[in-house]
Amino acid sequence: VDPSVQLAQNLAEAERIEREERRKNREPPIVFKDAVDVHIEFDALVGLIDGKLNEEEQQSLEELHQYMLQDEGSWALGDSFLVFIGRLLTDKTLGEEVSMRCLNVLSAAALKDDVILMLHQDRKQHILMNYAYEVDRLPLPQQKGITLFICNLFENSGSSEWLLYISEWPFNNTQISNIRVTTKVAVNAVLSEDEEMRDRGTAIIYNLATKEVFDDVAVELTMAILQFL
Repeated sequence: VDPSVQLAQNLAEAERIEREERRKNREPPIVFKDAVDVHIEFDALVGLIDGKLNEEEQQSLEELHQYMLQDEGSWALGDSFLVFIGRLLTDKTLGEEVSMRCLNVLSAAALKDDVILMLHQDRKQHILMNYAYEVDRLPLPQQKGITLFICNLFENSGSSEWLLYISEWPFNNTQISNIRVTTKVAVNAVLSEDEEMRDRGTAIIYNLATKEVFDDVAVELTMAILQFL
């Protein structure tokens, strides 16, 4: 085994053990572990994008297969993996169903205890959270998918803390952060006319209630709850 690969595996295992210890000592979150069948979603995704990927994207698809279906660690995801995910989410030439299937696969990935390593890859481009911030402009299936993804990220302490990050970056003439995106997704869902969306939004708000959040976030969530009631 290549020493650098072995080192990455050892570090990933050490982080996994630490995450497991933290998870034992916190309030259990509300997540939706059976909402999607990852095998069905991945196979459907592959069928939709077959023949439409370049060589680098094909490699990223193989990495996704290894991570989701062969139980490889997230260390196997390459540097361009999230760029590939970004294309699946936003390239309208691929068809609307591609983004929905991609989100469903990501929702299953969100439950993995090492998903935080994938999230850290996104700290510069913010591909996932920029997409999520526009949740209210997405078709309902995509709204459901991104809401499920955010909710399931509360499964593990590392990814749940990532959702609360307050560091800001510019997006579409405004400043956003992980916690602002998380809050927007929760509020959008809990005020939806769709029952499944409301269930997922309520779960996110419950999960946020077990955390320490700033006053402006608490006020926004409280206002959403009052409208919901």
